[in-house]
This record gives sequence, C-alpha cells and structure tokens, in this order.
Amino acid sequence: MVGAAALRFSTLGVQSYWTDEGFTVSIVGHSFGGILGAVRTTESTPPLYYYLAWLWREIFGTGAVGLRSLSALLGTATVPVTFAAASELFSRRAGWFCAAFVAFSPPLIWYSQEARAYSLLLFLGMLSVWFFARAIHGERRALWYWGVASALALATHYFAIFTVAPEAVWLIAARSRAWRTWAASVPVAAVAIALVPLFIYQDHHVARPWTIGYTVSDAVSGVAQAALVGPTWTPLIHRAGVAVLAILAVIGLVLLSRSAGRRAQAPAVLVLLAALIALPLAVALVATNFFVIRNVIVAVPLGFMLVAAGLSATSNARIGVALGAAICAIGLAIAIAVPLTPSLQRENWKGAIADLASPAAPRVWVFLDRFDSTPVSTVYLPRATPLGATPTPAREIDVVGRAGYPGTSTGPPVPGFALVERRVLTGKLTISRFRAATAIMVNAAEFREFNARVVATSS
Repeated sequence: MVGAAALRFSTLGVQSYWTDEGFTVSIVGHSFGGILGAVRTTESTPPLYYYLAWLWREIFGTGAVGLRSLSALLGTATVPVTFAAASELFSRRAGWFCAAFVAFSPPLIWYSQEARAYSLLLFLGMLSVWFFARAIHGERRALWYWGVASALALATHYFAIFTVAPEAVWLIAARSRAWRTWAASVPVAAVAIALVPLFIYQDHHVARPWTIGYTVSDAVSGVAQAALVGPTWTPLIHRAGVAVLAILAVIGLVLLSRSAGRRAQAPAVLVLLAALIALPLAVALVATNFFVIRNVIVAVPLGFMLVAAGLSATSNARIGVALGAAICAIGLAIAIAVPLTPSLQRENWKGAIADLASPAAPRVWVFLDRFDSTPVSTVYLPRATPLGATPTPAREIDVVGRAGYPGTSTGPPVPGFALVERRVLTGKLTISRFRAATAIMVNAAEFREFNARVVATSS
C-alpha cells in the first residue's frame, strides 16, 4: 500500500487535465442538487462518482491534485481489497502476489490519477468480487455485503453489470438456498431499474465522437496492450514491455494449469473474467463499441489473480518470486517513465495555454477537438468569454488542437491574419498563432468550417 500510494499521489499534478476531466470539473461545479442533471446531459455513466467528487471538492478544491486525490485514494485502497479477494479465492501467498501486481500496474496507476469514475469502479468491483468469494465459501453475511457493494458499483458505471450479473448467476446456482441470493440482489435490481431512464436518455442524447471509426479489432488490441503497459506507450519501450509481460503472464497461467489445487479454485475467476471480456465484445458487435480498458478495468486485477495463483503455486518458491518481481519491476519502470516523458502523458491543454500566455491583445482562442474540449479549456481560461454572433475586435487568433486534426495545419482562419508561429507540443497538440496588423472584427460564424468546439475571447 505504501508503494501504491507513493506512485499514485506523488505525481498527481504533473499532467494537465484532459478533455473528460474537464467535464468532471464542470459537473462538480454545480450545486449538489444539480449533479444529476449535469451527468444526464454530458456523461455516459451513472452519477455516484460525481456526488462523491462534489463532496471531495468541497474539502480539497478542483485543482488537479485535490480532485484527483479521490481516485488516488480509491486506487490505493484497491490493493488490500484485491489481496483479500485473491487470498479468499486461492491462498494468502497468491494474495501477496496479486496485491503487488495491482500496486505497480501501469493502467491501474493511470486511472488512479484521473478525476473520473474508473478508480471507483475498480474499487467497488473488486469489493464485490471479494464478498462474492466469501459468499461462495458459505459466509452468509458476505452475501448481503456483496449486494450492497454490487449496487454501488452499478451506480458508478454501467459496465459493472458485466461483473455483478455473472456473480449473481453463480451464487444462485451454487447455493442450496438460492432465495438468500435473490434477497441480497434486491438492492442491485433496485439500482438497475432506477438507472434505466437515465441510461436511455444518455444513450440517445450524449454524443460519443470517440467511438467513430473504432472497430472491434482496434478494441481488442487496445485493451490487450493497455492492460499490460497502460493506455499510452512508445514503440521501443512498451512493445518490449508488452512482449515480456505477456510471456510472464503465460508462464503464470501454465503454472496454474499444472497445479491441481489452484486449478480447482480458478473457475470462478475464469467465469468472471470471460464474462467481463466476452459480453462487452458481444455488445460491440451489434451496437456501439465501448470496449476500452477504462470500462473493463476490473478485468486487470482478475487477470492478475490467475497469474498470481500460478506463480504462488510453483514448487520452487524462488522462481515464483523472481517472476513476480519481474512483473512488478516492469510496471514500476513504466510508472516512473510516464511523469518524466511528456509523450506518454495526457494532452497538455494546460501547457498549450500557458505557452500562449503573453499574446498581443485582444485575441480569440479556437480549440479544435472532435471531443468537446469546452470544459477543460474553461478550467485553464477562467476569464475567457464565449465568442458569439456579435462581432468582436481581435488582433490575434490562437488555434489549438490535436496534431493532424483538420484545421491545425491550414492557413489563417480569417482573412487579414498571418501565421506567426506553429508548434507541436509532445506530439499531441498543435498550436498555431495568427496575427493581424490592426484589430479585425470577427464572430463565431467565421470559425464554423474549422469544426471548432470552443471559440472564446480574451484580452
């Protein structure tokens, strides 16, 4: 837990807020009563995380360190919960292995440093798995704890259903008195029913541009790589990391298959892991593709459990420890590399705006983003005002967008302006600065062909 906390808390403020975190900041800026309405119109998840983040914001503020510290705390707390779940399902030794893997896992560290719902989904999902394990071993009270944890997980993220539903089916089939499981499932069913109107509204009204062109094959390869080395990588370092970690994982699974004792305890985890992967993929084949690592993040510690069970079962304990240490060492190396390597980080909107901090005034900001960057730009441009239909004088136009996005490499957006600077930041954002000799009147309509999400004025 000390190692997990150090990796998660020590670099919370290194990276800029990115687009989705800007939405979180915007949502928690509403009143407590306005949270649900904001989530309803901008998010694709239930509201539990945002209510917790609102309470957290009241104490720690909306700065990157303050707001993200909730996720860091939840990510750290996932370590002992995973230890308990793996110990219950396999052995205490397997629990130690699994806890170490979770502590040093690049994707789990990444989402523990993001002001979004995924770290809460991870924590509650693993809490559900832990109580599920205790329930299948006959502990009656654990069944009720499972119901509460599962209901909270579902209130955090719709994808929790792919963990909770298989657990419920297993418990009903395995227990001689299935009525207790049905009774414990009442809070889960109540939450699911209550969320149906919200889900339907979000499905029809919330735009999801990131799914455009995102194929199932893209999803499978992306999840496989991100589960091992995180959502960002470099060809040189991370391809090697993927290969080595995949080999070590296969070794762990082979050792598991050769251990009769551990193998007999694996079916429950295999069923949960298979459901968490296969069911979202089935949905992706017939509907919108949401199969990304952040949505199926609970699959990462579940996979770790199987590998940990194999490594802890080997007859030569030193070999198991050495292989486990290698997995942790690779994760640690990647975790350290991310805050030191800008190209491995989130889009640096804060840096882009700071780099244009001393322009000729007045100016117009234009943010090009197929995602809506309005909230995150508002965080770093608190004094900017939206550019509307009324003409406004401007001597400078600053265009910021993802490298290669349409509009980032074209000429002046308005006649009379000339390009004076164009730079690429960390290979992700392009900054183009245009200036005019004298102030020119501009309005929002002139930027429509750029598909600009944000047009604001600042002097």
